[in-house]
Amino acid sequence: MSARHLLIIDGNERETNEQQITHGGAATGEGYAAVLRQLDPAIEYTIVRPAGDDYRPPDCDRGVYHGAVITGSALHVYDTTPAVERQLTLVSEVFDAGIPVFGSCWGLQVATVVLGGRVHANPRGRELGIARAIRVNDRGCRHPLLAGKGAVFDAVAVHSDEVAQLPAGAAVLAGNAVSEVQALEVRQGDKWFWGVQYHPEFSLLDMAAIFLRYRDGLIDDGFFLSAQDVEAVAEDYRSLHRRPQQLALSWRYGLSSSVLAFASRTRELRNWLEAIGQPDRLV
Repeated sequence: MSARHLLIIDGNERETNEQQITHGGAATGEGYAAVLRQLDPAIEYTIVRPAGDDYRPPDCDRGVYHGAVITGSALHVYDTTPAVERQLTLVSEVFDAGIPVFGSCWGLQVATVVLGGRVHANPRGRELGIARAIRVNDRGCRHPLLAGKGAVFDAVAVHSDEVAQLPAGAAVLAGNAVSEVQALEVRQGDKWFWGVQYHPEFSLLDMAAIFLRYRDGLIDDGFFLSAQDVEAVAEDYRSLHRRPQQLALSWRYGLSSSVLAFASRTRELRNWLEAIGQPDRLV
């Protein structure tokens, strides 16, 4: 892969990123950048944080960036707050500049809204930890975003919102029982987007930090019975991150190589990186 300059749009507010770091994870922008660098050490990147009050818009003129990625976020795209509105404006400018975009979770939702779709709170509730049995449809089987993925796979995930209405030019590539839209392509002229509702950039270490960050709310929602339960599961996830070959733990949580193996978990990101360097793969 040749060197490319990517714009990384960190969707989280500063306080959320600080909490994630406190619990052993990484800020969403830096975490995303680290994974992209593992996939291609030659990548150059700029991280921007439009959720922050000190945000300064980047130059999105054509040719400045070869691609843009939108991270996850604890925000809700249907909330009319400055932190959300600044992100919608930036992503609209990115699309107008013809920059190819990849989005994870919040990134999928922001792109959907900017391109004319709609997002709402998922009536089936939160999908937490692992998105199970994501099924690739016929279109997805032929699409380069999911090349190398199995017909059915699991993925690291945490979200309570979902795509409710597709934008024009959208094609759903995969879904599961919690969200019909787990992978999506949108093409509108020279605007193109690939996105997933899950997190190929997240490790089990990141998810352990999220469990701890959301601890009280997850107990209230019934995912855990106590703070001790949260701590125990988080420690098991951290242990599996360090040594994914532990059969007892991977069996206990039903985790397969689609989650435990870096190459499998991040396949969509590698496919996108290859695609932005080979435009003929975008068809």
